[in-house]
Amino acid sequence: MKYRIIASFLFLSLTLSVSSCGDALKRNGEVIFDIYSTNDTHSAIFDSVYVGGYRKDYSLSRLASFLEERRNDSRKYLLIDAGDHLQGDNSAYYFNFIDTAACTFSRIFSYLGYDALVVGNHDIETGPSVYYRFRRELEKAEIPYLAANITASDDGSKPFESYRVFNVDGARILLIGLTNENIKGWLPESAWKGLEFDDPLETLESLVPKIRRKEKADMVIVAIHSGIGDGNDNQENVALYLARKLKDVDIIFAAHDHSRYLEQIPNASGDSTLLITAGSKSHYLSSVSVRLEFKRDKVVSRKISGDIVDLAEYPSSEKYDEAFHKDFVKVKEFTNRKIGKNASVIRSARALAGPSEYMQLMHDVQKKLTGADISITAPLKMNFIIRKGLLTVDDVFKLCPFENTVYKIRMTGQEMDSYLERVYSNWIKTVSSEDDMLLNLYRTDDGGYRIVNNTYNLDSAFGIDYTVDATKPAGDRVTIAAFSDGRPFSVDSLYTVAISSYRFSGGGNLLHPVIEGGKAELESRGVSEYGDLRTALIDYISEMGELKIRVQRNWAFVPEDLIRKPLFRSMDLFIDSPSETAR
Repeated sequence: MKYRIIASFLFLSLTLSVSSCGDALKRNGEVIFDIYSTNDTHSAIFDSVYVGGYRKDYSLSRLASFLEERRNDSRKYLLIDAGDHLQGDNSAYYFNFIDTAACTFSRIFSYLGYDALVVGNHDIETGPSVYYRFRRELEKAEIPYLAANITASDDGSKPFESYRVFNVDGARILLIGLTNENIKGWLPESAWKGLEFDDPLETLESLVPKIRRKEKADMVIVAIHSGIGDGNDNQENVALYLARKLKDVDIIFAAHDHSRYLEQIPNASGDSTLLITAGSKSHYLSSVSVRLEFKRDKVVSRKISGDIVDLAEYPSSEKYDEAFHKDFVKVKEFTNRKIGKNASVIRSARALAGPSEYMQLMHDVQKKLTGADISITAPLKMNFIIRKGLLTVDDVFKLCPFENTVYKIRMTGQEMDSYLERVYSNWIKTVSSEDDMLLNLYRTDDGGYRIVNNTYNLDSAFGIDYTVDATKPAGDRVTIAAFSDGRPFSVDSLYTVAISSYRFSGGGNLLHPVIEGGKAELESRGVSEYGDLRTALIDYISEMGELKIRVQRNWAFVPEDLIRKPLFRSMDLFIDSPSETAR
């Protein structure tokens, strides 16, 4: 799929006075250059997988090949990344937390010649010991790490650079980087303690005119780790909103929502801003070509054209692969490290139908780690099978692809009931006949099916016995009978609950709405934070030696005779869907 859009417009009123060599020398003629941006690479740094030996058609190795071809001509370019580079692949976990001296990610970005990187929410998720170390490594490589809207809460200082000005053949190009404002809504305080995430629009409305004048910039670019959105200020995805509201911004590179988007957006200056983003995991590259025309030191016209490049059209770079081969071997050996044996087949899809081996394992680990009365968790990934036999670290990454810590909080019985009602209202539809579909699916543009809420928001509870009546309307489906050990369950009592840091911080918008007073009320009841869930899984399996999962059927969709066909019909549509298998 190819995108291309071109914008050309005059700026007759622009009155900048920049000289390349003193006021007597005025810039005249054209300056032509390109800007490339990756986003949401999620540590896709190698195109060879760690298990199986095949090569992927995406990775930064493909970008290296593109750049090698690009460097054969004399036309200059800037290369930036719009965030989420330190999470997503086994390599990120290994180099963030195991081999922290390898500096592999900073070495790769330096090798590729990046001019700047933007901080993403998943980069903050790694914790301050990781992202500050990475910032220091980038500084040594003279690559700025940008986040203009992150402020230190104690003194108002800026832990990350706000902007950088690049001189391209005499043209001064201002790049401002920002991260996602909603980070506190997803991540535990331990990841961002001491940081404030300011409103992007307010930050840019203050910065752009001030820095543009101060730096005598000829062009303004914004790179923000935020999705396109619907044009409204919804905190998480505000790129389109910014493009419409801002003045004097020529290009916005967006990120975060893993979409591909390219459009000229009418802006508050009366002209337009090019808005572009290019998917995720190095499948694609945002490419923007710029032509600035100067007359007596003034920009009198500019032409901006955008394209989204499919990096699968480029081969892997032999030079790149050779340069980082030792790093790849380290991750491969770590990934294939044996940690135990598995006596049960684990099929992720079973988690959609009721208690399963996958969810039982996750619940068992959380209960053992916290000693909580109740465990809440969801299938963090779909479309995988772990067969009987040896278990490796790679299997743990299938079970738990995200850097989540585990919390123990306190909820009343009534809050737990309301919470489960909220979860299952997203999970299923009301069923009245065998011809209905149970799972709450919608049809996508590619002809596939997706669940209305992502599977990692389809929580189940363990430690209590309950049913979910699919014939009843949302909000009136869940009946909690008792604790699984026979203890009575009371809506008025307070119970301890094991839950992920993502959910505790507000992820999925499931927990806080059912707590009067929200997160602040939860914190007032006392909160305990435990370790990384992935590490806990590795330790649990290692300690067990042989993993024998005994699924406890503590909950079920009812009535079973009616929902059987609607359940499995909708599961077949979802699991075989190209929308799901492509993610």
